[in-house]
Amino acid sequence: MPEPGARDHSAGRDEALAPSIATDLRDGRDPEDLADALQSLSDPEAIAQLRAPGLTEAPSAAPFLERVALSARPPVASVAADLLGTVRHVEAANALDRVASTSGDRAVKKAARRSLYRLASQGIKPEKVAETTTATVGSRAATIYRVIASAYDGSGSRAIWFGAERPLGGIYLIAVMLNDLEGLVDVTVRDTTRKRFAELEESRRAQDPTAWVELPHDYAKQLVQEAASVSREAHRPIPPAFVMWSDVIDNPDEPFGQALIYREISAIEVRLHPTLVDESPRLFEQPEIEPWFDPPSATRRWVRQLTESTATRLILTPESPQDRQERIIREAAKELYPPKVLKGLRRRLEETAYIFQRTGREVEARRAVAAAVTIEDLRPLQPLHPFIRALAVRSLMIGVEVERSGAEPARLALAP
Repeated sequence: MPEPGARDHSAGRDEALAPSIATDLRDGRDPEDLADALQSLSDPEAIAQLRAPGLTEAPSAAPFLERVALSARPPVASVAADLLGTVRHVEAANALDRVASTSGDRAVKKAARRSLYRLASQGIKPEKVAETTTATVGSRAATIYRVIASAYDGSGSRAIWFGAERPLGGIYLIAVMLNDLEGLVDVTVRDTTRKRFAELEESRRAQDPTAWVELPHDYAKQLVQEAASVSREAHRPIPPAFVMWSDVIDNPDEPFGQALIYREISAIEVRLHPTLVDESPRLFEQPEIEPWFDPPSATRRWVRQLTESTATRLILTPESPQDRQERIIREAAKELYPPKVLKGLRRRLEETAYIFQRTGREVEARRAVAAAVTIEDLRPLQPLHPFIRALAVRSLMIGVEVERSGAEPARLALAP
């Protein structure tokens, strides 16, 4: 149990903080900014702020508390929903109706319905109740104003963030996780502001060693639609949030036709310069592609063959160490990269080429396009595709290191 002195100190800190947001709200500060500021506090501190004397009497109390109820952590959001029931105005009833309809937390919904009943008992009811109570999160109108996308991690996943403006102010941040083989992996939504979105983007760009790039809105929708198709073809479940938000992030004006990079770099032109394909292994020097490799669990069989001592092997046919190594690499590449995987790698390379082009690395963009347009070519009597061979060798060498050290390499985190 904490000492009394420590407990008293914490209580004093909460009391000192409590009046500030109420005062700022009464002074006319933007309720959205204040709601965002509240999220940086601990739950007890945030609740103390909400319960400060005079907060519910402020002119902007209803939009402020609605914002908190929809965006804060559940304990804080529930308190905000309770307090909305003390704001005797139809604006508060409308806000509660929206919270009860759209919150993703059961406890918050319950608190909102309880507050709605409290206001209704005083004759204060939401406007157009029949229309708003049937609304769902996905039916709320929102207009996309910005889309950014990450590079791929080593497992073939990337994040796409949609910033969509709400009709009543503020925005939704809709974060979509795609995978080149699994399709649509996850969709999460958070209520925020343009300012907070910009801060999150700046923070992610500062932390992430790979580049993020802005995408045309309709093209981003095409990528989401393409990923949903991949999920259905693979018989993988579609994230529930995608269904609710498909009106915003799906349904592009035109279906996916070709990768965006081909508007700037001709596939035919790069095919006429085979040196670009030969140079494609150099792409692993770029931070966007450096994390690409197959997990050690997938390469273990060939790693053990590579590390097997010559003295312990029964050699049935003469084979030089170099020939044996090349044979193992070819066998590994054949099994690790069947047609489905090659198709996914092509899309990875095409999208990464666009990142290179947008960040001033045209040579790397052309190498990535050259690798992409040739990676699915059949080469039965030819050497391995240079990029595929480099990827296989890289994966095997990492597998050897892991086998010796027992340590798994870290993966790139992309969730917002």
